[in-house]
Amino acid sequence: MKITICGSTKFVKEMRECKGKLESLGHEVIVPISAEMNQDKEYWNNFKKKDFEKFLNVKRERMIGHFNEVKSSEAILVLN
Repeated sequence: MKITICGSTKFVKEMRECKGKLESLGHEVIVPISAEMNQDKEYWNNFKKKDFEKFLNVKRERMIGHFNEVKSSEAILVLN
């Protein structure tokens, strides 16, 4: 089953752990790019302070991409 995990960057560690567990059970698991790259809430807060315009553009692109993954999934798991 294709499962997309959604959640706040506050829970990047938990998303990565859950992905591993679900994959070990044979599922295809998608997590936000931030979780793949281990970019937690602190990373995003620092990024926002340094270059707000770029922050908005990157955040928008990633959200749209992740929403498209949600559309193509059989299930979602929200970790918040």
